[in-house]
Amino acid sequence: MGKIRNVRSKLARFGSEFDSSRQLFGSRIAALGYINHVTGKLGEVYFKQLGDLTWQKLMKAIPCHPQKLSDNLQHAECAPIWVMWWQGLDVNTPAIVKACIRSIRAHAGSHPVHIVTKDNVTAFADIDPKVLKELDRGNISLALFSDIVRFALLYTHGGAWIDSTVYVTEIIPEKVFSAPFYSIPVHRRNPPRNWAAYFIAGVKGNPLFKYMYDALDKLACAGKGVPEYFMIDVMLYEAYVHYPEFQRMIDSVPENNLGRFELSEQLQSTDEKPRLSAGNYINKLTYKINYPTTVNGKETIYQRLLDGEF
Repeated sequence: MGKIRNVRSKLARFGSEFDSSRQLFGSRIAALGYINHVTGKLGEVYFKQLGDLTWQKLMKAIPCHPQKLSDNLQHAECAPIWVMWWQGLDVNTPAIVKACIRSIRAHAGSHPVHIVTKDNVTAFADIDPKVLKELDRGNISLALFSDIVRFALLYTHGGAWIDSTVYVTEIIPEKVFSAPFYSIPVHRRNPPRNWAAYFIAGVKGNPLFKYMYDALDKLACAGKGVPEYFMIDVMLYEAYVHYPEFQRMIDSVPENNLGRFELSEQLQSTDEKPRLSAGNYINKLTYKINYPTTVNGKETIYQRLLDGEF
């Protein structure tokens, strides 16, 4: 039953994205996107055309000031860490999310950790009231809204955005907070990207963060839904290719956290502790998989993780 519900949920999302894409960009790209989502084919063609249309219709006219990158942007020694869990932490919060947030707090060093919720988001970020209305009406997804909040927070305060399903296993290095932009170079295609949206950091006032906020805000306020689940990557890539200053900044980030999926691949193991690559501190997990807490009577690494043993 779970798999059937998952398929139905995906098909419903694909249909919603088709309608949104058709309204924003036309039937051709909407059909191409639907084919890609259902079959996994034509990804390179689809994301190239979607990126071009996104640039022309949504992003090209937005004022952008990449030259401000050279204006001696300063980082705060105690720049915050941002984690969003919209409902707020309560008895219904998945155990793995609670464990991830606990791990972030344990390895934050001198950096305060703020849990962003529906009750406090406007205290931290100045969000367009139109966006809040679109969210209340169900016209935009919580995923898109979180992308808007992400860049609003980073532009206003700086610091690091870490998704609620990231488990941190070492103290987060200060270079994460001192760089104008920091993420994990993932070297992925379809959509093309060299960052991990679940872990983005930088200094306040970075014009890339302002530009991304404005672009996502424009999409949300169009009132035509969300045309693609990975719009944050589509838009960030367009900023990357059209502004050399942003491209140089992003490309300057060194390789890091190459073993970010190692922990997730060992959660069902009954070994005493996971085997993780040295220097790896960001570990991407998910709350959508029901991992076993025991196998053949032995505790799994998943259970040990929930218990906070590492």
